[in-house]
Amino acid sequence: MSENEVIDEVIELKEEQIIGADFKMESTNQDANEIYDLKNQIEVIHKEKDNLENLNKELSKQLRKHVHSYQEIEVKCNELKNWLISCMITLRGLEVKAGEKLIFSPEFAIWWDANKPEGIN
Repeated sequence: MSENEVIDEVIELKEEQIIGADFKMESTNQDANEIYDLKNQIEVIHKEKDNLENLNKELSKQLRKHVHSYQEIEVKCNELKNWLISCMITLRGLEVKAGEKLIFSPEFAIWWDANKPEGIN
């Protein structure tokens, strides 16, 4: 191999090393950009998670209010039902004393048959 061929080969090897180093540098910059993008995405995900947790807390608070309201309504309905049953028992007692039959709507009669206490006709 002549001196010129050796020099050309050394130059070729150096060029390959330089091109390889440039590729490596470009790859490193690309990796750094991807890592930066991933960090930003993770930050956005954490913010969304915090927002969802806050929304969940607020919805839970509102749900507890509604459940409490529903329970209050249920108690009032039961009180009203018990009052209505006691009224019906009183009316039935008055019917017997008066010897006359009171006439109620069919819907009320069905409700009364379903809800009247045992032993009451």
